[in-house]
Amino acid sequence: MIKLNVSRTQWAVGNGFFHSGTVSSDGQSVSFIYDCGARADTQGELNRETEELAERITKADFMFVSHFDFDHVSGIPLLAKRLSIGRFIIPLVPVSERLLVLRGSISDGDLDGEPPGGDFYSDFIVDPSTALATLTENAGSPAEVQIIPPATAQPEGGGAESPELLSPSKIGGATPSAAITLRFEADRTVCKVDQDVVWEWFPYVAVQATGATREFIKALIRRGLISSESELHDTSRLELIVRHHRKELAQAYDDAVKTVGRSFTRNLTSLMLYSGPPVGAAHRAYRTRNSTIERAEAVLHPDGDVLLAINEAGGTAITVVKSETSRWTESLSVFIQP
Repeated sequence: MIKLNVSRTQWAVGNGFFHSGTVSSDGQSVSFIYDCGARADTQGELNRETEELAERITKADFMFVSHFDFDHVSGIPLLAKRLSIGRFIIPLVPVSERLLVLRGSISDGDLDGEPPGGDFYSDFIVDPSTALATLTENAGSPAEVQIIPPATAQPEGGGAESPELLSPSKIGGATPSAAITLRFEADRTVCKVDQDVVWEWFPYVAVQATGATREFIKALIRRGLISSESELHDTSRLELIVRHHRKELAQAYDDAVKTVGRSFTRNLTSLMLYSGPPVGAAHRAYRTRNSTIERAEAVLHPDGDVLLAINEAGGTAITVVKSETSRWTESLSVFIQP
């Protein structure tokens, strides 16, 4: 029986996403981040939250990127300056979709100016792995970049029976501190005690609306930006489009929208994440006391009654906006029987 201390924070950045967490035992800790971004008009709030995280930790062992929209990645450059990032774990996103996402992140009024996020976001769209490694090259060694391909099947465990909930009497003999080690595997990241997995991060990459990408490629060809899809794999050609042909890119985007509608324009390829005890492992978790300033309630949400009902049923639903007082942190004592 192992006891872990687990905390997670949803940072107050408004529209966008910025999440971090820590798993610790025996004075050792593993820290991770899931996205770091916000819209162009809330970069000040994002910077504030990033600086606060950097006051709490000096290193993130790994960082997940869910998808490539500006408001999920715009804070990565500052984050990489303020703390060490050991590894990035990102979804495999086709180059045509990256262009589609770029256009969706640029307002019509910015087509003649610099793209949002300046050089980083342009570089990230052209070559995500190189852009991320370059951010961290001055940290002794560049961060590793692990690319997760789209899943070919539904993840295991979705239909499995609920794991055993350990009784209070069983957790009385739990080891209060145990040395944990971090391991990166092909399909997941794990914390181990000896040879037993006690915590896992399991990414699952889903692909949606592939027809929209096909229509976008056709529009790029009609607009004369490329003669075939294969040209998008020429880095110099791709960089030329990203930096100097944003108006034509916008026109091709609008052509695709007219054909398939706007519903496709968000989150085409997304890395979703399970973070918790190994699926099926017997466990029990207790919330520990937090500062009330970081226990935001859901009542201010338009659907606040629904969110409160989720909480009353034993789930967790929160509302985090731009205000620092809406930042939300949860701390848990988790007992696991590997």
